[in-house]
Amino acid sequence: MTSVKRLLKAFLLPKRRARYIGKMMPEVVKQRPQDLLAGCRALGVTTIETTYLGTYPIALDTNGGAVARNVLHHGHNQYDLFRSSAADGLDRSHLFVNVGANIGTTCLNAVEAGFRDIVAFEPVARNFALLERNLASVASRADIALHHHAIGAVEGTATINIHRSSGGRHSFVRDHGHGTEDVLVRRLDDILPDRPGILWVDTEGFELDVLEGARDYLRKNASAICVEITPAALGENRLATLSNLLKEHFGRFVDKNGTSYDDPSIVPALREGRQTDILCLDPRAAQPLPL
Repeated sequence: MTSVKRLLKAFLLPKRRARYIGKMMPEVVKQRPQDLLAGCRALGVTTIETTYLGTYPIALDTNGGAVARNVLHHGHNQYDLFRSSAADGLDRSHLFVNVGANIGTTCLNAVEAGFRDIVAFEPVARNFALLERNLASVASRADIALHHHAIGAVEGTATINIHRSSGGRHSFVRDHGHGTEDVLVRRLDDILPDRPGILWVDTEGFELDVLEGARDYLRKNASAICVEITPAALGENRLATLSNLLKEHFGRFVDKNGTSYDDPSIVPALREGRQTDILCLDPRAAQPLPL
């Protein structure tokens, strides 16, 4: 009966709709979060509120795809990657750089894990609005700089392809047929300060472009990278180029299972053509630039 009352209040009080639907979620969401999201979309509800890691208020896009489903079902999105990376000794005093920040779950993971100096980049307007909203609650706990643009190899403007039903799958390289958005693109080498940092990259096939525009930073300052690699979006040649770039700068590569490799190209998921996250560790000694 409680759920019924909250549902009625949600539609009688539109301004408080997100809050009442959010209060319903603990009662129903664990079983089938996708049904809750579909029901909200059918009724014109675009945003719902809940808590992240049981602590941080978060607004979810009902078209948020896997990110929204994971938060509703697990209470977080990929925080397990941060738990596993803790064993690898990522230095929490280093700058945390989140490229493809989406609505802020990775930044919240970083704050919870102890990072206190964070820079985040998100090009899509809808995602960026939720990113700002979701990180407002941790402004007193960390120094967070948010940038509303993309990161790539060349500064300028570009067209990103929108995915209508998954806010985490907008892509520069895949046309979903759901429309586009023109965005500003900048290079990490032109933005980041000259200090140690950890890069966390999730860009749906644009990861090679991101790192090509950060070669100086990789050579001098990057202590680690976690990169989501999408073989189908990269293609065989660009995947090989990305693997070589990572090998040039790092000596150890850890997959989701915690297994270490000395070459990212032999990670089983990549050899099988599956999207996966790889943690790149043990930076190689910086080499002087050629004269």
